[in-house]
Amino acid sequence: MNRKDWFYSGIIAIFLLLMILSNIALIFMLLRGSYVWMILYGLSIAILLFGLTHRFYKKWGFSINQNVNWIKNHLIFWIMTDYMTLFMVARYIYPKERTNGFIPELIFGIHLLLIIPVYFSEKWSWYKKHELLLNLVLHTITYIMLSFNFIYFIIQTMS
Repeated sequence: MNRKDWFYSGIIAIFLLLMILSNIALIFMLLRGSYVWMILYGLSIAILLFGLTHRFYKKWGFSINQNVNWIKNHLIFWIMTDYMTLFMVARYIYPKERTNGFIPELIFGIHLLLIIPVYFSEKWSWYKKHELLLNLVLHTITYIMLSFNFIYFIIQTMS
């Protein structure tokens, strides 16, 4: 990876970290029962994810159609995988009792299984036609799983 790649990955990592930390506000919205704010929060996260994905593929030049490389083409996915791994490691380092059994581990396993279609996506012609839409769906699913694990980690540290 060259300097431009590190710069863009740093920007994306900061945006994703801020989006994940905003889940604390979602916890407060859930406790207050303010459903209108939760819907607005969900829409704003969806818009931010779309903006990151669109900007990443259209403006910054990372795309399967350009055949850069399969890791650079899915950099947002890999950064989310790194964050998920950090949350899982922190979950085991934190000395309190883990909450909710093995659901976070199951979600982490599903997240790791998503690596297989991401790896083979370059070989599928239908993926090249609908790259932006499919990556947006991948990023949304991955972000939801990441947020779920983050919220459970917060609940674990609070109990």
